[in-house]
Amino acid sequence: MTDPLFSPFRLGPLTLANRIVCLPMYLAYPDPDHEVNSLVLDYYAEMADSGAGMVVVENATIEPRGLTNPRSLLASEDRFMPGLARLAQAIKARGVPAVLQLHHGGRHAKRADCIAPSAVETWGVTPKVMDQPTSTASSPPLRPGRGGRKRRDSTLWSCTAAWAIS
Repeated sequence: MTDPLFSPFRLGPLTLANRIVCLPMYLAYPDPDHEVNSLVLDYYAEMADSGAGMVVVENATIEPRGLTNPRSLLASEDRFMPGLARLAQAIKARGVPAVLQLHHGGRHAKRADCIAPSAVETWGVTPKVMDQPTSTASSPPLRPGRGGRKRRDSTLWSCTAAWAIS
């Protein structure tokens, strides 16, 4: 009998070589300006080469006011998209599906100007309550609407395509 742990596995539209998944961890490898660098690329390439069936990349914060740690990846502006696209390609080039964990720290963000769905004090800071215009502005990858329609007017779309299932 074949061990199911090491057998190919279908997860929705993805086919994984096995059921082992490299889970996301905060590594503090990105540059201080939150960009993908060679250390990030090398680490995730090594994880893709490890034999895992899928690699999930650590939290990429979608809005600067949602940062919970320094040296985290940001996915809030077009300038971050080429690096994130290179990261997806570094993993996928090794035949492993790449998944990006999107993140917003809400009231747990370690900033005086943090925003959250409600004004619940955390660590001595009460976040600004997000209203509809704030929440729309805080998630540039998506526009309001059923299922969140992707923006196609910037490099964000090409980055999304890089992470998409091929």
